[in-house]
Amino acid sequence: VIGIGLNLNPMPHKVEDQLATDLSTIIGQPVDTLELATQTTFALIDACKTFEQGSLKLPSRFATCDALFQQSVTVSNQAQADIDGVVRGSQSDGAVALSTENGQKIIYSGQVRPRC
Repeated sequence: VIGIGLNLNPMPHKVEDQLATDLSTIIGQPVDTLELATQTTFALIDACKTFEQGSLKLPSRFATCDALFQQSVTVSNQAQADIDGVVRGSQSDGAVALSTENGQKIIYSGQVRPRC
């Protein structure tokens, strides 16, 4: 399962405890939703093919654009309490390695948020 969430337009109200932006603001013009959907779909298909052919290369490919690498984060998951730690990178199976005060944790699902 692959899920992507994109804010296309400015939010009607500010979310108090979250930083949020949108693509229209970032690019300075309205988003062509058909073009965005098309390009996103092609990129996902390409990424899935790459993953199938060489998932062992995933950590090195992702590391070049991992904005949370070496950052302090909180991971939230409905199945357990929040986990605080530092992102150490991606595993070959897509999991995130997280250093915590209780040792390394491997995270397979959840919401990862930077800690301020």
